[in-house]
Amino acid sequence: MQFQSSMNYECGTEFETHSIKYKENLFSGKTKYQEINIFDTHHYGKLLVLDGLIQSSQSDEYRYHEALVHPAMLSHPEPKSVLIIGGGEGATAREVLKHPSVESCLMVDIDSQLIEQCEKHLPEWHQGAFANPKLELVICDGLKFVEECDDIFDVIIVDVCDSFDGESPTEGFFCQKFFRDLKRRLELRGTIAYQAMSASNNENEDFIEAFNGLKRVFTFANPYATYIPSFSSEWGFVTVSDVHNASTFSLEKIAQILDTRGLSDQLKFFDAVTMQNMFSLPKDIRKMLDTAHTSVASKRSKPIILEHEDILTACI
Repeated sequence: MQFQSSMNYECGTEFETHSIKYKENLFSGKTKYQEINIFDTHHYGKLLVLDGLIQSSQSDEYRYHEALVHPAMLSHPEPKSVLIIGGGEGATAREVLKHPSVESCLMVDIDSQLIEQCEKHLPEWHQGAFANPKLELVICDGLKFVEECDDIFDVIIVDVCDSFDGESPTEGFFCQKFFRDLKRRLELRGTIAYQAMSASNNENEDFIEAFNGLKRVFTFANPYATYIPSFSSEWGFVTVSDVHNASTFSLEKIAQILDTRGLSDQLKFFDAVTMQNMFSLPKDIRKMLDTAHTSVASKRSKPIILEHEDILTACI
């Protein structure tokens, strides 16, 4: 598809804008499920945009994917079987497969065309993960797959696009039924990791709602966050388990596990200090999580229509 001179791009609120200048439009297309744009930008390197929303950038995707994957993987004493829901870029699988105990990683994503474009244009993300014999790729609706499958997994990672706007096809991944379906697919000592949307002090309704929903289903629900520059936001995650409380792991224990698994020199962002820092949320966010129970949907305004083909503008 030929790129047009005007386009839609992410808008978080109607009061702030975030502009990114790009050098080249590498791909624009529309699948059955979503619109895909891949840009080469001046500051962030390559940038993946789905339905006008930033998914990840070359300069900082490792921060997001290492933060999402490794707290849950470290929580299990010997993760052998892993299920990934979403994760089309292949970077989530890349991080999972760094753990030597992993024997099988099943990745379920609904959009084969997205995966094809990511495999072609974003090799820096997947780094060959799609060719790893331990990875099995299933093209399927993740909701339906989890509901109908009989397999049990040591770790489950949910890495789907975010939205609580009442119209998003991914909203079902943040409801009680799906949480309970996931629990039935989890090994007794297992852990689940969720990407849980913005955790900034002025944009956190979805983060709080995801955390509260998971907390009602699992014994331990541990919220954490880290700053993702291309998102212009602190980004939230939640690990849940009926056995492991990841927030109580000591620096020594985390470092020991990383060393034992040979990961200390493989990771660019994550280590013991980073993990403890991510789980040490600031006072205002902790207070909101402790006291709030909200069903307020994330309020995204309509995407801005741009007039200049070399500027991407997004509300944050």
